[in-house]
Amino acid sequence: MKKLPFICVILAVIAIVMELFLFNFRTFESMTFPPVSGYTLTDEKGQAVNTGQTLAADKNGNVTFFVENINATVQNLYLDVFAPLSDSSSLSIQLYARDEGNNQYYDLPQITLSTVRESGKYIRLNLSGKAKSLQIILKDVPDDTIILKDIGLNCRRPLDFSPARLAAVYILLLILFAIRPASSIYRIKYRIRRPVQTAVITGLMLAELAIASGIAMGNTTYCDPPWAHHYQYHELAVSLTEGHFYLDIEPSQALLDMENPYDNGQRSQDHVEAQWDTAFYNGKYYCYFGILPVLVYYLPWYLFTGTAFPTFVGIIINTAVIIAGITCLLHRFIKRYFNHISFGVFLLLQTSMVLGCGVLLCVHPPTFYNMPGSMALALTLWGLYCWIRALEGRPEKGQDIDKALPAVCQPDTRFLAGGALLMALVAACRPQMLVGSFLILPFFWQYVKESFSRSGERKALFIRIFWTALPYVIVAGLLMYYNWARFGSPFDFGANYNLTTNDMTHRGFHLDRLPFGLFMYLIQPPEFTGTFPFMTPSHIDTNYQGTTIMETMYGGFFWFNLITGAVLFIRQAKNSLKEKGLWGITVLSLVMAVVVVCADIQMAGILQRYGCDFGIFFMIPSVLILMALYNRAWKKPALKKALTKIFFLVFIGTVVVNFFWVLAK
Repeated sequence: MKKLPFICVILAVIAIVMELFLFNFRTFESMTFPPVSGYTLTDEKGQAVNTGQTLAADKNGNVTFFVENINATVQNLYLDVFAPLSDSSSLSIQLYARDEGNNQYYDLPQITLSTVRESGKYIRLNLSGKAKSLQIILKDVPDDTIILKDIGLNCRRPLDFSPARLAAVYILLLILFAIRPASSIYRIKYRIRRPVQTAVITGLMLAELAIASGIAMGNTTYCDPPWAHHYQYHELAVSLTEGHFYLDIEPSQALLDMENPYDNGQRSQDHVEAQWDTAFYNGKYYCYFGILPVLVYYLPWYLFTGTAFPTFVGIIINTAVIIAGITCLLHRFIKRYFNHISFGVFLLLQTSMVLGCGVLLCVHPPTFYNMPGSMALALTLWGLYCWIRALEGRPEKGQDIDKALPAVCQPDTRFLAGGALLMALVAACRPQMLVGSFLILPFFWQYVKESFSRSGERKALFIRIFWTALPYVIVAGLLMYYNWARFGSPFDFGANYNLTTNDMTHRGFHLDRLPFGLFMYLIQPPEFTGTFPFMTPSHIDTNYQGTTIMETMYGGFFWFNLITGAVLFIRQAKNSLKEKGLWGITVLSLVMAVVVVCADIQMAGILQRYGCDFGIFFMIPSVLILMALYNRAWKKPALKKALTKIFFLVFIGTVVVNFFWVLAK
């Protein structure tokens, strides 16, 4: 602690040096460039071009002009252009060059040019000897006009000092220093009641929420979506106030007259107007997404304001609940089952779970597609939390729950029923995540077995079973009525009537979809390049001869969450998990994860955002295995040190991969 102020100062100096000399390296480099003058500017017809002139695009939407008579070594190009009628802050630019090594034009890689940020208007060139001429093509020019404000060769690049970047680098250095393997936080036991630990954990949660909120609000298109089908929840809220479940959108007569309205190819061929990604059944439009978000957000908001609820706000609220749920769930696991977990390991595991459960997938972008999934995830986390609390029993009046942890006790019926209600409500958001309810079996199996073997406790057992089953019965009854009223069947959620890229009423179940889908969802390696943003979409190549949906993927779940590699050591943790009664939870959760992946492949397709559906079921066993191994190694300094280093490296790798994904998406 005595060295802490000195360390903070040193890290601040390092951050300043990085800002000045690393991030602004091109500024100091450009000071050595000799000035170039005497060149001329011409258009494609050989006519002179002047700065300040408006240039028209060709039939392909491209603006082309030339820099000629250079005859000098050119090391950078400054290009300041302005699109008068565009909101875009960047343009794609393609350069061709003639130089001492190439008398004919050769192409350079296409890059993006900023129209607003001064430092983004400079292009570093590495030509072969002296340049003769340059051909500059601005691609896909908005509204087909561009103003050439200024152009220069070998220009002095201004210093781009960014206080925000400096602060971010400094905070990152502090975090890396704090969580380094040699840090004292790995020698301190996790005890949330200590004020310093409480403050740090609270700060971490707020930082995670701030980052997630910043990413969500940075996707400005999704803060005010221009697509009609993104307002289905609002349309359903309006319909509920009118006493019906169908949406107040009149289908076109052409759609009503179609023999098969779900045939997207035929709809396109006949130019049939249809509400995209909306369920169409018996001449009416319906929202096939889970109704609970409407009841929680959209309907109350509409009743009070008469306007559409902003979906991105609901996503941020769900994210806050998810982050809190992850933290509390991890806390209860440690309090009940693991006595020897360091504070540092808790911080690494908590952040890893936030990433693995799909927080970034929910907010990037905050589309309405992620609304039911994020709410289902929040409900699942808090449902599991309630069940762990129920396991701890109901303490006597004035007794601390954390000090009342018998291995097998009478479960607290309040938390048991509360958890069941939360888990049952998942069906009203994202039905495939309802598999999490099966985790109640290993959670309470020991209690059920012992209570059933004692005749005097059977009555209490059946009472608890009743209160646990009651929320499921009520929610199931309401959902069955909702489904029957819309689609004539209590078990039909309506997803197959979706007007999307393929006819889902004939989608069917095909085993051949599974191998490729499992590969893409779980183990497809990310693809990196040497240019910003460094990660590119995964190449999709399949031999599956049939219809499936595939959106842009950036790699499998395991690569984005390296902590899941812990499942490879499940045998080493088996005995420890069995002793603590966690073996069944670990195995069943893994099984449920695979079940949900397969269900998504068959019912929907291959979409990166569906990682929210199954991420939690991979993360729970991974975290339990890691904590079991670390708990065993607590009194073995060498092994504990080795595990800490592995945790740290895995954590850094996970953060780096997810960071590049955020940049690339």
